[in-house]
Amino acid sequence: MKSTHPFHGAGSFDRIILIQRQKDQQAQDAYGEPVPTAGQTADGWVTIRTCYASLRPLGDDERFAANQRLGESDMSFLIRYPLDLPPDSPAALNLQDTVLWEGKRFDITALNEFGRKEHLQITGRLRAGEAG
Repeated sequence: MKSTHPFHGAGSFDRIILIQRQKDQQAQDAYGEPVPTAGQTADGWVTIRTCYASLRPLGDDERFAANQRLGESDMSFLIRYPLDLPPDSPAALNLQDTVLWEGKRFDITALNEFGRKEHLQITGRLRAGEAG
């Protein structure tokens, strides 16, 4: 029987990714420049989760099957399902969050649960202007 798991045979969770969220408002210094708060980067991003992931680029057949028009730098990140966060928590993952991996920022385009809250597949598109 063929596995329907998106990462069947994909290996281990051997990459560290940061899931980050943009802060809506930041404090400003006397010159009007943003002042990062605790855990916030200078550009306004806050890490809400650091986790190990399995990664793989999405191929054309997967893009077609999902009926999505994706760019050359679309990536799928598989993490263990974050059981410590209820879905209605402000820290629960959403499509406004991003994934930071090896200095590249990916906008989250889809979140899919696999198994019974075993894994979460995060589909991301490399943000325009990021190195590919």
